[in-house]
Amino acid sequence: MDCSQLLPIAYCNDIKVLELTEQLCRAAIEKELPGAFVEAGTAYGAHGVIMAETARLADKQVFLFDSFEGIPEYTNEDIEFTESYGASGGDVRKSSGITICRLEDVKETMQRYGSIENVAFVKGWFCDTLPKFYESRCKIAVLRLDCDIYHSYADCFKYLLPLVVDNGYLIIDDYCLSGCQQAMAEAELDHNNFTKFNNIAWATLTKQPK
Repeated sequence: MDCSQLLPIAYCNDIKVLELTEQLCRAAIEKELPGAFVEAGTAYGAHGVIMAETARLADKQVFLFDSFEGIPEYTNEDIEFTESYGASGGDVRKSSGITICRLEDVKETMQRYGSIENVAFVKGWFCDTLPKFYESRCKIAVLRLDCDIYHSYADCFKYLLPLVVDNGYLIIDDYCLSGCQQAMAEAELDHNNFTKFNNIAWATLTKQPK
């Protein structure tokens, strides 16, 4: 698809970031990987549109996780946030007021660019929604994370990462943020396995034999 049309609803003005999502979703289809396309941290749905349109080529499901009430309160691990916005209570179920994209607005926006019939919008705080999704054992072919803060990334690595199939793809937005870096370290994700450009890091995940 023409990713340039999505730039007005994307938080990054680099079209290559959008194109990467499409490329990896198409690669997953070409490799006939089982599993859904999943994004945690949806904003106004630019990458969700790409996932949905590409998923239709292989009759795949798309899951978009977000509070749709803004980024939750951050913690001291999120140095860039504390420096920019001051201290926060760190309540994982309370909005910080940053990047609020309401669910009804996201649906309306995404429908201007494509169909959302194959999209499941999962509203709620990650600490509540991700454990339930993990229990479903739904396979993931492409996982895109744009979580901004430490405890959100930590939840995603704990509950979503194990669901990514062998040779599936992981995309991490804003990987350079301190909170994300700490969560990656705790999840034992090796930076050397990631390809990086702009503020994005992505990798093919290979399951280690048990």
